[in-house]
Amino acid sequence: MNFNLHFEAEYFGNTFVFLIRFIKKYKWLAAAFLLWLILHAPHMNKDLVGRHVWRQAQTQGTIENFVSEDFNILNPREHRHNVYDGYYRMEFPLYQWLIAGLGKIFGSSIWLSRWFTQLIGLLSILGMFFFLKTFLSVKIAQIGAWCFAWSPSLFYFGINPLPDNLALCFGLWGLAYSFSFYKTKSGKHMFWSALFLALSTAVKLPFIILYAVPLFLVFHETLKRQWEVVSYYFIHVIFFTLPLVWYNWVIPSWDKAGIISGGEIN
Repeated sequence: MNFNLHFEAEYFGNTFVFLIRFIKKYKWLAAAFLLWLILHAPHMNKDLVGRHVWRQAQTQGTIENFVSEDFNILNPREHRHNVYDGYYRMEFPLYQWLIAGLGKIFGSSIWLSRWFTQLIGLLSILGMFFFLKTFLSVKIAQIGAWCFAWSPSLFYFGINPLPDNLALCFGLWGLAYSFSFYKTKSGKHMFWSALFLALSTAVKLPFIILYAVPLFLVFHETLKRQWEVVSYYFIHVIFFTLPLVWYNWVIPSWDKAGIISGGEIN
């Protein structure tokens, strides 16, 4: 089975033709996308609600501060200027910063955050499909992606402003490219694998667990004495410097964060 993460763009030609052929080729996947959009549509203009509303409010507040105060990605802020300097450096705020960039153009709103997050959700479903497609048939991969799309956590949080959504999306594509490299030995696939896994970890530290996959794969190649293949994995070391440098810088300041102190600001 040939694996191509670029949607066979050369074969499909222009965007419209590509969409038509993509829908014909992957009917179940396209149906999941359509249903996702339909079922989420009535909720896109709702205010922040739910069990984890405090996390959503924190994220949205950081987005709004990027828009109105300081667009520097290194200076995420929360609404606590009367308590301390307001900087809230936890995860690398790429998710908040990207939405803020759109907010500077279209105006900051919950609606914009929800639509951006929903797009990330759709890309996550697509990433799951291509991940499964590396070692399963197209039909089974579509079924797996369909089941993933309707998992309660993904469907519910898939329109809520939380950086976990972007971390999951990066992680799935990183895994897809990792297994693709294992099959194709394409340096381009290794590059994208290393980049996406590093971004996933930077955006949400617990996703560092996904590095277990490339570690296992490089261990397997080492046992086979495939030294040229093993050398490719050093690309992961290069890209891992992003989350390493970020968390080395911000973790000492986490005593100010309510999530660490149980809701109390020191």
